[in-house]
Amino acid sequence: MRAVASKWRVVELDVATYSRSYESIHSDRAVDQFADDIAETCDALTTLMPDVNHLRCDIYRLNAIDQLLYGRLASHYARQLLWLDIEDSIIAPPGCRFAGLRQLRLSLCSLAGHQFPQIASGELVSLELIGVLASQSWTPFSTDDDSQVIEFTNLTRLRAVCYDSRPDADGTVRHRDGHPWELHFPSLKNLYISTDEEICPLLEYAVLPPRMESITIKMLSAGYKDIEDVVLPETKHLSLCIDMESGGDTSGLASISRLLEDVHGCETLKLMIEDCCLEVKPEDLTYTALTHLEFHATTDVASILAIIGRLPNLVDLYHTELEWGELGPEDLDYDAYDSATVKPFHTSLQALDIDFDSDERCPAMEVRLVQYLLLRIPTLTELIAWATPGKPVRRFVAEYAPRHPRLLSVNLTLDEDKDFTDSVPEPEPEPESEPESESGYSQ
Repeated sequence: MRAVASKWRVVELDVATYSRSYESIHSDRAVDQFADDIAETCDALTTLMPDVNHLRCDIYRLNAIDQLLYGRLASHYARQLLWLDIEDSIIAPPGCRFAGLRQLRLSLCSLAGHQFPQIASGELVSLELIGVLASQSWTPFSTDDDSQVIEFTNLTRLRAVCYDSRPDADGTVRHRDGHPWELHFPSLKNLYISTDEEICPLLEYAVLPPRMESITIKMLSAGYKDIEDVVLPETKHLSLCIDMESGGDTSGLASISRLLEDVHGCETLKLMIEDCCLEVKPEDLTYTALTHLEFHATTDVASILAIIGRLPNLVDLYHTELEWGELGPEDLDYDAYDSATVKPFHTSLQALDIDFDSDERCPAMEVRLVQYLLLRIPTLTELIAWATPGKPVRRFVAEYAPRHPRLLSVNLTLDEDKDFTDSVPEPEPEPESEPESESGYSQ
């Protein structure tokens, strides 16, 4: 056993404390009583596993004994750890320095009561901060009390998920003497920022390199106004997401347009709208360089068709909660045998994924729409229409494939088992008015 354990490199500490009796037994007053046992336990573990370089700590309701036990382990392995994952609690005692960490994940619901260890920022390759992104979040990486700059020399991946991103009253991140931090990321390649606040200060006080691989920003609609003047680096893959609870505020779309004015050279430019209360209109989408569009918002079929027509570089479109709006069967009329009546969209669209609101389902209209899209989007290679009957669409493809050979190369995801009647519902007749009496009133 000892020979096997000596080769282990990973330690995972997972502690959940729910019982009041447990907490009363393991109170601060009991620490002295168990101090010798804790020391022996740590010595035994570190002797048994001397070469640990990965440490993960998931601790709920950290108490004094847990702090002492896991703090001793962290201190022992501090110099050799390459990977550290901490959930909910800081386990390393003050003065402990992690000099060689390459990957760090720190998830905290609150910064209150935590004393941070020192971490060599220049050695980190991957950094993930989840929870509160405030001034204290960066103090572990500062090695010079007088410096206002923190250099993350080798960091290539930064993920910041902020539940409370308002660091100070004026929205800046400040050094302990009141001056703002400057965070330099000269080697950063991949940046992910998610915040449910209406500000995103990290983009304002971070110094990013001129070129990056990917940037993902996920925030409320109003939050984009705070960063619309930020100049983003040249990026291969840029994703912007309007998060839930925007309250129907579409101002973020205009701010995104201004943010993208100076963005060039993207291989993929993706916009995700995850607020089902937002009513998106074609004129709201002015950035023609968009390559990927994902909707979880209210939009009707006519608007989707207009969006396809006005975004020539779009290659992937995903939409849920689609509505029919005022579109009728006559708007989807075509003669599949007469190519003159089937005018293709000027588009690069290859993948289309649509699903209707559950209250808007109309199988016959959905079949007609799918047939219409197949004929008008010659670049399409994949079409997904959830709950749309599959059999009539496949009969359509088989019948018209000789005139439209590309139909044979389109991957279809439809509902093969759904019942279907090949008819479009007739509009409800207007109620007949009652004959008027001589006095001009209805009987």
